[in-house]
Amino acid sequence: MKTIVIISALLFGGVAVFEACNFISQAKAQSPTYVRLQPGEAAKLGQQTIRVDKTSGFAKNMAIDKIAYGALNQADAKTLLNRVNLEKLISSKQGEDYVSIFNGFMGKDYYRIEFFVDQVTYDKENPFVVNITGKTRYKKNITPFTGTVTIDSVLYFAYTPIADGAQYSLPEKPNVATDSMSDLIFHTKGSFAIEEDKTLKGAGTFGGKFYMDFMRDSYSNEEGFRIQYGQHNETKNGGLLLDGQFTYYADNKSKPMIASPGFFMFANDILRNFTYGEREMEINEKYRAAGWDDYWENKEWWSTKAADAPQQEPNTQVQ
Repeated sequence: MKTIVIISALLFGGVAVFEACNFISQAKAQSPTYVRLQPGEAAKLGQQTIRVDKTSGFAKNMAIDKIAYGALNQADAKTLLNRVNLEKLISSKQGEDYVSIFNGFMGKDYYRIEFFVDQVTYDKENPFVVNITGKTRYKKNITPFTGTVTIDSVLYFAYTPIADGAQYSLPEKPNVATDSMSDLIFHTKGSFAIEEDKTLKGAGTFGGKFYMDFMRDSYSNEEGFRIQYGQHNETKNGGLLLDGQFTYYADNKSKPMIASPGFFMFANDILRNFTYGEREMEINEKYRAAGWDDYWENKEWWSTKAADAPQQEPNTQVQ
């Protein structure tokens, strides 16, 4: 059955950042091990140290609107995260016929980077640390990875559709265990740390900031939550954002990277005229050679068996 890559284009009004204190001082996952760290420190997956406090800088000049958020305490945040099904929100596998690839830029040449998040697991006693596995594709190299997402804070604000867009306000604190919360958007902030397979050439680590917006799924008859796109906050309209650095195993050199399942919601804010067209989006010809020439072909590279995949040279310089 043909797989469709989702490009989300829900445009709503703007929000911005009201800083909330981190409510996790230390959190641990079973596999791989991850310990929550303070800004300026780093994470360890296996034996590799990964920066989780540095962003790409790609989005530093993108405007964000100002609105106050409410902040959930740790107990309420835990209840909500267990209720929303983080696997559904973060996984690339959105249904039998739908796959949501994280697209983005990496390096000063803005070359295309792709993430397919295959498995999402977490302990319900500690849903703040989420284990992920999957594959990346960069310059034709397809590389397996393991990693973690750590959620530091969960914020909320009210959302009300109006004739010419949306109206936002700070509501009363919700009962996250029982309320329908259909008019609320939740904004999560944290970090991510990812290790690619060390044995493959060109492999390395990713680390940086993680942001995600979600709300009740009003399009489904079942109780559930979905990624919410179009918020002018740290997600940059993308619903879910990985904003950080990639570091090669071989020489420890780093490149900026940014990726999102809603990448095309903000791509033109990073590269002017990266895309054009309204109803039928096209990628500007001058950027297609940077990995975007086959975007519309919908190749299922993430499901390619090793025997059929392009041969990737082993990494002989792992430190």
